[in-house]
Amino acid sequence: MIAKTAPAGSIRAGLYPLFILTLAYTCHFIDRTVISIVIEPLKHEFDLNDSQIGFLSGLAYAIPFAIVGIPIGLLIDRINRRNLLATVLTIWSGFTILVGFARSYTMILVARMCVGMAEAGASPSALSMISDMFAPNRRATAVSLYYLSVAFGTGGSFIIGGVVAAHYGWRAAFWVAGVPGLLLALLMVLTMREPKRGAMDMAADTPPPPMGAGQAWRFARRQAALLHISVGMIISNLVLSSFLVWIASFLIREHGFDIKGAGLMVGIGAGLFGSIGSALGGSLADKLTRGRPARLALAPALVALCVGPITAAMVLSNGTTGAVVAMMVLAMFLNAHFGPAYSLVLSLSASPMRGVSMSALQVATNLLSFGFGPLLVGGLSDVIGGAHSLKYSILIVSMLSLWASLHYVLGSRSVDAGLARVSACHEGTLADG
Repeated sequence: MIAKTAPAGSIRAGLYPLFILTLAYTCHFIDRTVISIVIEPLKHEFDLNDSQIGFLSGLAYAIPFAIVGIPIGLLIDRINRRNLLATVLTIWSGFTILVGFARSYTMILVARMCVGMAEAGASPSALSMISDMFAPNRRATAVSLYYLSVAFGTGGSFIIGGVVAAHYGWRAAFWVAGVPGLLLALLMVLTMREPKRGAMDMAADTPPPPMGAGQAWRFARRQAALLHISVGMIISNLVLSSFLVWIASFLIREHGFDIKGAGLMVGIGAGLFGSIGSALGGSLADKLTRGRPARLALAPALVALCVGPITAAMVLSNGTTGAVVAMMVLAMFLNAHFGPAYSLVLSLSASPMRGVSMSALQVATNLLSFGFGPLLVGGLSDVIGGAHSLKYSILIVSMLSLWASLHYVLGSRSVDAGLARVSACHEGTLADG
């Protein structure tokens, strides 16, 4: 009997490398967000306020990320992406472990900055490889599966980090978070191959040469859909990052949870329900928009419209049960935009510029979303003051999702024209600029 081979570009054909890449980004988010579950013990040990915590979990990570993001993106378009990813995975895992040995706020800042610099190479290299493993009509599903890592990593960091911190202290949480990445980097090098560039976008055997930063920018600035969807994603991720950093503290301050209980509740919400939202967001978008790519941008628009009201239900609930249930639902909606939005960004970027394109988006996302999001909530909380200031600052920031929805709708209007320009670029019929 002859075994059947999965068709190129199908989900099944790229399942193992997608699994490895998803594990790598899971490690990324564990190492990135484990600090959120230990905010309260950090505050007490180093006598910090909410603004300092917001800076530590936000801009201290995001600024170094932004500095190296574009250079790493240019490397992604030129060198072996698997090897690059394995290298940065090793670096950020090592510095995560070093956070657990820090004896001052400054030492934690330096280690977190190094984590941010290394993690700049994670998602852009992985997404560039995913675009070369899956056909355009399968990318939303593949990308949504990849972004299950956000939910898995966040959920794992809260559950495991909460349990470890409760029993062994906050330092041990960083040690446990960093070790898996070191082992995964070795597995990646030994078992995963680099995919052929442009394999799913063109018939030519030889892919076109990579674009320089200036050439990529000239192409991108004329892609109205790409720009609008990117702005929408930056805003959506700002709201998501605010939720991830501050939700455990919200449960501790407003509903009397201890660190272990808060970690468990947030872990279930961000992990289980977040993964459901990510998986459904991509797979449903692929099924409902076949043959009509412009509709793909409307999926995150609808999701973003729901975020504010659900957040209001969570923070204004007087009962613990109501707040926790609303938190679970909110986690689903905050993760549902990943598949359709990121797949559109990949499809609207020509193959020779996907590394630098995704790096530019990740720089903007990390600097503006994950950098300013937590700081914005912490700053508003300090300004508002009082015992309940945190919940009101979370609610105010969540309303920015309405702005994100507007950009997704505007982007949907020019998706078809943008895809036509990408096709012309691959065929060599598009004039530069």
